Amino acid sequence: MASGLLSTSQNLGSVIGVAVASSVAATQSHALVLRGDPVAAALTGGFQLALWVCGLAGLAAVPVALVVIGRQKNTGPAAGQPRELVTAAGQPGDPQMTTTR
Repeated sequence: MASGLLSTSQNLGSVIGVAVASSVAATQSHALVLRGDPVAAALTGGFQLALWVCGLAGLAAVPVALVVIGRQKNTGPAAGQPRELVTAAGQPGDPQMTTTR
């Protein structure tokens, strides 16, 4: 189930990223054409702004990722302590159904 959620999140993120980038590029290109720039220059300007927006979004994601990774390290089991593994039939703490690693 986790694999499916991760895959869906990645696909949805890609779709949203493409939608935002194409919207920014189209809006900027249209504005430049209305200003009187040649179509080729307007398209280049639109794509340039879209790439800047994507780059800034990627840079903004770095501190967020570092914070999330830091929280996960702090909430995991302490170093050197065994984690309890539960089989499908067992309950946590049941000595017959658990092992440590």
